[in-house]
Amino acid sequence: MLKWGVIGAGGFADRRVIPQILEAKGCELEAVMVRDRERAEKIAGKHGAKKAYDSVEKLLEDAEIDAVYICTPLYLHREHALLAAGKGKHILCEKPMALNQRECEEMIAVCREAGVKLMIGFMMRFHPVHRKAKELVEKGTLGDIVLANIQNFLWYPRTEGAWRQTPELGGGGALMDVGSHCIDLLSFLLGEVKKVSGTVANAIFDYPVEDTSLLTLQFKGGAHGVVENSFAIPHRENHLEIYGSKGTLLISRSIGPFKDFQMKLITEEGEKIFVIPYEDPYRKEFEEFVKAVEEDTLPPIPGEAGKENIKIIEAAYLSSREKGKFVYVDK
Repeated sequence: MLKWGVIGAGGFADRRVIPQILEAKGCELEAVMVRDRERAEKIAGKHGAKKAYDSVEKLLEDAEIDAVYICTPLYLHREHALLAAGKGKHILCEKPMALNQRECEEMIAVCREAGVKLMIGFMMRFHPVHRKAKELVEKGTLGDIVLANIQNFLWYPRTEGAWRQTPELGGGGALMDVGSHCIDLLSFLLGEVKKVSGTVANAIFDYPVEDTSLLTLQFKGGAHGVVENSFAIPHRENHLEIYGSKGTLLISRSIGPFKDFQMKLITEEGEKIFVIPYEDPYRKEFEEFVKAVEEDTLPPIPGEAGKENIKIIEAAYLSSREKGKFVYVDK
């Protein structure tokens, strides 16, 4: 049983993640932390946490806490991970991992030296329909993969004080935020990315980060991928489509806050609709992390995967600055 402390327990963590920590096998919510003491106590009371803290340092001094979930703004991930590792706490850190590769490398090194587990929160890998897609790809049901297309759209107008709309705090806009999920999911399904071409721009909003991005990925295995992200599209289904030499897989509404996803396979035998029960990917994410700690194995999404994700994103931003020129990820 892992006793958890949540760093940055307001907002997203409060709405989506903490309820799943409470449901996850092997997890116990020990403490929550936000900077406002009254708010921290309110969140603790809402979810039944034993303790409420108004500083990261106070939470990390709690000897009862085994692991922390870091759900603070991106620019704080490195700082909070290093503090947590220094106190011997295992770490599940929200995506993206950090602002740049250098920060990722430091987080990996410090956690390794401290002997604590580090996992990055790309929970879409644990969605049941994405697990089924990976199974079909690996079984060869689709044949050789030719092309994949993935979307993550939402409506995110200018918001006063929003760290995701501030370059220094969020590292970028739609690409860095929701795009990181898409890139990781395609990497999970299709393997390592060889090179990337990208463009980022503001289609609707005038904040200082991009509201829309479009990437083309070339994978080392030969497949291509198209990644579409936007903060400026309110009505969406967020498709994931995988096209192979023997079959086509069409998935909708599995990326984002939806639960009514659909999945269809088209082959020479005809069309097949999959009916797959929904399991919350956040809950599964925490259960897999607990398993890695208890069995002393590498977490399924280690820090190295987070660093690779940032490497691809940095290559995409470079490509956009160079008018869409393909940039090799390993250079």
